[in-house]
Amino acid sequence: MRFVVERTLEGEGAALKEYYLGLEVFRRNESYDPRIDPIVRVQARRLRAKLESYYEDEGKGDEILIELPKGAYVPVFRARSPQAEQAGLDGMGGEATPPARATESSRPASSLAVLPFVNMTSDVETGHLGSGLTEELIHALAGVEELRVTSRTSASAVRPGEQDIREIGEKLNVRMVLEGSIRKSGERLRITARLIDVTRDVQLWSQAYDRESNDAFVIQSEIAQAVVHVLKLKLKPKERRSLVRQRTSNLKALSLYVKAQSFWAKRSEGGLQEGIASLENAVQDDPAFAAAYALMAQLYGFLELYSDRRPGEFMPAAKAAALKAIEIDDSFADGHTALGVVSFLYEWDWNLAEQEFQRALSLGPNYPTAHQWYGQFLTAVGRHDEALVEMKLGRDLDPLSAHANTGIGAALYFARRYDEAVEQLEKTAILDPSFDLGRLYLGRSYLAIGAYERAIKELREADSLSGPAGMVGLELGHALAKAGDEAESNRWEGGVRKRGKKRGLPPYALALWHAALGRPTEAVEWLEKAFEERSYWVHLIGVDPLLDGLRSDPGFAALQAKLSLPAS
Repeated sequence: MRFVVERTLEGEGAALKEYYLGLEVFRRNESYDPRIDPIVRVQARRLRAKLESYYEDEGKGDEILIELPKGAYVPVFRARSPQAEQAGLDGMGGEATPPARATESSRPASSLAVLPFVNMTSDVETGHLGSGLTEELIHALAGVEELRVTSRTSASAVRPGEQDIREIGEKLNVRMVLEGSIRKSGERLRITARLIDVTRDVQLWSQAYDRESNDAFVIQSEIAQAVVHVLKLKLKPKERRSLVRQRTSNLKALSLYVKAQSFWAKRSEGGLQEGIASLENAVQDDPAFAAAYALMAQLYGFLELYSDRRPGEFMPAAKAAALKAIEIDDSFADGHTALGVVSFLYEWDWNLAEQEFQRALSLGPNYPTAHQWYGQFLTAVGRHDEALVEMKLGRDLDPLSAHANTGIGAALYFARRYDEAVEQLEKTAILDPSFDLGRLYLGRSYLAIGAYERAIKELREADSLSGPAGMVGLELGHALAKAGDEAESNRWEGGVRKRGKKRGLPPYALALWHAALGRPTEAVEWLEKAFEERSYWVHLIGVDPLLDGLRSDPGFAALQAKLSLPAS
């Protein structure tokens, strides 16, 4: 930021090109190729989001605003108020514009939600086709950088016809909604679609399509192109290709993929296993379906958290599926995100993980999962401000997701911003009271501020849900001990140990337990076991507040060095 601002004020704005910034700011050598290495574009996008977040919060009183327009690297300076303009903004060589009205909507101008296409028949297969059509429209439009497209998870949480269209727009924080219906009769297909500006309740475009049923993907492509045309968006060549490109032309495979996504959302061992089975059937029907392999990799990764199997059992399968997705098609964000997750959580290859997450975001800036995982990575390496930017970007794309909202709360917790974490996670608990990780981090945050009764209440709730085996129970025991109820704490620990006999209690959870009770030697021993098992949670040892009491311990320091966490 400082570099581009100083160069602009010195009259050297014309030199601020992508190649120049790669060399001067990010220390790339002369062989640097911006087409292959997206570091400048990725960091510029994150800087834009960080500026937006700053001016909404601690910088909302600033009289001079600095903006970095999309597609450019020369900052623009403008006045928030006439007083700032008179203070000499013109001398800075920037542009002054009138202040925004306080009543102006905060929704981004080009923000869109594609609602589930309504099945006008009782036929289940037609419903699956409608779900597939919705999925592919979201994917096609999400490839347009000027558009902010809400994820399928959040868009599917609203019910067209049951809620007012303005209410839907407000809930999803979008200005426009694309909705439609689908009817199949024999081999004929009738699809209607309409684009609505929900802030004005004005229909911008509508069209009915009567075609053969095997033209479904052609119709999807035509609808996507119509939306872009109506909104007068300027497309780059790769964005034009994404509008007409199909991830699969096999309707059955697409239906199985959508079904697997619904199982993924359940976050349970049984649901994840069913999702993987659906995806295995999908790739049998279409062996070139890269997105199915990428989703399979994500599901295997989540099984590490929700399964009773030994740690690390599913990660080789996750890596194989991620590599297969990239081998089939290197241009989709999904595969790179999945490989980034494996590199981050299992292989602890921090450089490769960040490279893959950044590659994913350069290919799919509207892919919320990539933002969420990159945010978790940035938290683990101690880059907390950057982590919050990514988590908030992920949440903005998936506003009704408990997982995305919990991600923000967890990032605040690991940044030791406990009061803010409580505020965020209380909202998440209202959004989805049954989300176990949200309750876990809410309990942890209450514990950190000394609100023991609230912490115990939330951790009991988390333990009653299908959370990670043994993890929540031991943390509840820790909270009881902190509250001074040692007898109940010991009783609870005994019960958790009985429940954990099938797999054994997670070593990381036992390390937290011993650390809480002031037993550093035992805590480090269990962390070493977690390290040997490549436990899911080990990536957090550099930032976990529950391990702060161990940071001066030589054994703990040696373990951190072994993990080779990059400097924050």
